[in-house]
Amino acid sequence: MAVQLNAITSAGGGFSVTPDSSGVLSFQSAGTTYMTMDASGNLGIGTSSPSSFTNYRFITLSGTSGSYYQASVGSTVTATLGAEGADAFVQCATTTGNLRLYTNNTERMRIDASGNVGIGTTSQIRSGKLSVSGDVSNNSNINWGASGNGRLYSDANWGCIFQADRASPSVAEFMWQNGSGTERMRIDTSGNVLVGVTSPGSYAAGSAIGTTGYISRSGTAGSFGNNRFNIFWNGSAARLWIDTVDQGSIAISSDYRIKKDIQAQTLTAIDRIAQLKPVTYTYADNEDLNWKADGVAREGFIAHELAEIIPSAVDGEKDAENQIQSLKLDALCSVMVKAIQEQQAIIEQLKADVEALKGGK
Repeated sequence: MAVQLNAITSAGGGFSVTPDSSGVLSFQSAGTTYMTMDASGNLGIGTSSPSSFTNYRFITLSGTSGSYYQASVGSTVTATLGAEGADAFVQCATTTGNLRLYTNNTERMRIDASGNVGIGTTSQIRSGKLSVSGDVSNNSNINWGASGNGRLYSDANWGCIFQADRASPSVAEFMWQNGSGTERMRIDTSGNVLVGVTSPGSYAAGSAIGTTGYISRSGTAGSFGNNRFNIFWNGSAARLWIDTVDQGSIAISSDYRIKKDIQAQTLTAIDRIAQLKPVTYTYADNEDLNWKADGVAREGFIAHELAEIIPSAVDGEKDAENQIQSLKLDALCSVMVKAIQEQQAIIEQLKADVEALKGGK
């Protein structure tokens, strides 16, 4: 039972009080209970059994379809707290107001009238639905886009992973833009990094980095080719790689500061030069070595034949997989110069012998 305070709505009006010793206070209208305060001070509106918990006080609202608590400024309802069906909600009921959350008398978060969320800021830092001022920590995925097309997360092996995930159309790319919204770089679905262009097939000025190397192109605005190139520094030479083929060194360094054990050549050069086999040739197609014929007649040497006579003048091994033999012209030139010097010494000696013969007549 309860102490019942009943508002009488029949003729004469007034109210009636029904005493009770239970400590429960019941508020009625025309004999129907609408509000109850139990012996612990918990208040129930729409229920005679308000929620309770030791050392806590509850206000319980119960309605058939839902319950609302409203706060007004003057005659204007500003805030609504309620439950509707299986949902709970908090609402700023005005068309221009903000929903603000405070701790320690300081605003920490707000949702403005347009639905934009600000954390640590009272205004949008940039256009968008979420603005955060300060560090953001997260132990799961951060998704964005209407269908979660972008994702930021970490796993056991990587501290930060950016993922583009778009099912339709089946193209997921990363794009970097400047402040005015102009694209400057992208990573396409094949893993190519494109700077200043939107695809490896673009002819506009720009560059592209593929998953296996830089994508080759003619000049700065010519068409992109199908091959990738890399330059590898092995500590003493820069080597050019086209796809998986080592093309050889692309620079000849001769600074004294990178040399030691310098000695004059002692091997006879004329005899070695006499053994060389100069040839004429044209380039042949070789798909395995990424080489194409061009029909140009050339003069030169066959690398492995030259290596048999002057080993230091050839880079690479004959028939090596994924490597093209190339010439080291500094070694070849030095032997040729020594051969000329030897030849000149012979000429000078012959000249002296001729003069001696002339003098003896």
